[in-house]
Amino acid sequence: MTDLSTTPRVSLVLGTAGHIDHGKTELIKALTGIYTDRLAEEQERGISIELGFAYLDLPNGSRIGIVDVPGHERFVKTMVAGASGIDVVLFVISADEGVMPQSIEHLDICRFLGVKSGIVALTKVDIVSEEEVELALEDARDFVKDTFMEGAPIILTSAKTGQGIDTLMSEITTLVERIPGRSSAGTFRMPIDRAFTIQGFGTVVTGTVISGSAAIGNAVEVYPHELKTKIRRIETHNAQVEDAQAGQRTAINLPKIAKREITRGDVLSLPNVLRPGYVFDVHLVLNNSKRAELKRGERVRFHVGTKEALGRVYPIGDAELQPGSECFAQIRLEEEVVALFSDRFVLRSYSPAFVVGGGTIIAASTRNRYRMKNALSDQLSLMKDGSETDRVAVFVRSVFPDPPDLQEIATQLGMDSGKTESIIEQLCREGALIRLSSTPSRFLHSEDSLELIDQLVAQLAKYHHDFPLRAGMQERSLASKVKHPILTGFLADLLQLASASGRIILDGTLVRLPTHSFRLSDIQEQVASVIRNRINTSGTNPVEMGFLMNEVSGNVSAAGAGDLREVISYLMQAKELVRLSPELLLSTAGLKDVARAVAGYLSKEKTITVATARDLLRSSRRFVVPILEYLDRIDITRREGDLRVRGPAGLEDI
Repeated sequence: MTDLSTTPRVSLVLGTAGHIDHGKTELIKALTGIYTDRLAEEQERGISIELGFAYLDLPNGSRIGIVDVPGHERFVKTMVAGASGIDVVLFVISADEGVMPQSIEHLDICRFLGVKSGIVALTKVDIVSEEEVELALEDARDFVKDTFMEGAPIILTSAKTGQGIDTLMSEITTLVERIPGRSSAGTFRMPIDRAFTIQGFGTVVTGTVISGSAAIGNAVEVYPHELKTKIRRIETHNAQVEDAQAGQRTAINLPKIAKREITRGDVLSLPNVLRPGYVFDVHLVLNNSKRAELKRGERVRFHVGTKEALGRVYPIGDAELQPGSECFAQIRLEEEVVALFSDRFVLRSYSPAFVVGGGTIIAASTRNRYRMKNALSDQLSLMKDGSETDRVAVFVRSVFPDPPDLQEIATQLGMDSGKTESIIEQLCREGALIRLSSTPSRFLHSEDSLELIDQLVAQLAKYHHDFPLRAGMQERSLASKVKHPILTGFLADLLQLASASGRIILDGTLVRLPTHSFRLSDIQEQVASVIRNRINTSGTNPVEMGFLMNEVSGNVSAAGAGDLREVISYLMQAKELVRLSPELLLSTAGLKDVARAVAGYLSKEKTITVATARDLLRSSRRFVVPILEYLDRIDITRREGDLRVRGPAGLEDI
């Protein structure tokens, strides 16, 4: 790597476009002195196969990056990867051939990638007559009419004789001075278009920084492979620099990562800030060409950044994928891709491959939401055309059930963290977003919370219907019945929200509906009376379930006997009795007498055995053992080997 350069760097990249053999590479060499065809095969065949890179020193003293793309139809995939980071296009049309098929496709690609400005270079004017030059000029003007290139300068050039090169340089300078450089705000991202190894330095990746900035020593991650390292060195235009800014062609040295681990299409960014995904909601514009018609679910080639991935496209709502139309759609990919809101993409048919459309990313989605139809279309319209406040609210909904934090919201929407925080605070005050109890804070859209609470309430209603005598449902049991992933980490938040709105009542770990009243029927009251009489008569001696069943069956109808277990559960909730074991019951009063006797003994003797407790309680071993085990569970006693000692709980805790 070379020494630090003091040449001013402009945050802008110029890219070439045009049909094969129209002279793009030779024109760049005439402008810069750099021959971008570096591969032996390219030099032997005389065509560009891979992306070429150069820089141009302008008369005003600044330096811009240049990406030279191949023009052959077989390398459109490579062309899109190179064009994805350009700001202005140098569109090359040869005077001897005029507009050709790849000229049309390249112009479409530039349009879908959001390029707004450019210059047309009419090349090889030295090998044609003046009449042919005039015909080529007319052809070029017709070609760019009604496109973003309409009215762009058309410069007559010859890389061989040097004709028009100075004029072209002047027009590029004027264009660069008119276009503002990219802002370095936002999260650092650099789609990788090339990776190679330099002996003594290790792996180097190159690309155009599309947002943010990074400096030597910064921690970075290669997505989607979760490869983490630190930046060792940075170059722009063959000059070593301290940092890389948005809009600059950059080479970054990454230690401890092998070249084989990185492929074109990966993205270099800060650690743990991007969320690779398989599903993206997009705004799609189709070419006005019959072959741009797509079927729902048709397999396509999806290009974003420097990545090409295969996937299928589904229109959202009532839209149809007709030529010349635009709509919201969902792209479902076959591999993970990194893309954020407002990133531009190009869509090509699967086979034969040609450009059918393009557009912008609206949101990454964790759900296949295309069946939501008009409701989803309304959300995406707010994302596309609404305010930043609208976008924050809709984004939080789009990633549900994974509540995002502040950093993720700001990164995914390309917004300043401070402004994002202010918007979130406003939305929380208005009740549109809910702050969850996590560190860092995560956020849930209120409409999603209402849908979740509806599910919880519905499950509670079913539970109350099935078990009318139970005071409520255990929290964890409720969560397991609803089976929603967000409840794994944020059940308490949802229950508090539901409680605050009066939808449910929380009683310890029990949850019930406000309308739920657990009263015994007349026949169940008869069952309860039999149970109470037997339990109270037994005093400190437990009663066996089998004995109770026989007694209830002998005194109450068969229908009432069938409610025995539910009535017992009711009496336990009313704290009239406790279950020592699955088959043994004891009245709460009897338990207090037992606990008082054992605690009184331990206050004098410090320890007690099972045999001593049996004599103390005037009971049998088969009853005393479960009694002591229950006292262990409620911390009245604590077992130490074969002995019991006094536990930390007081008698008032019973």
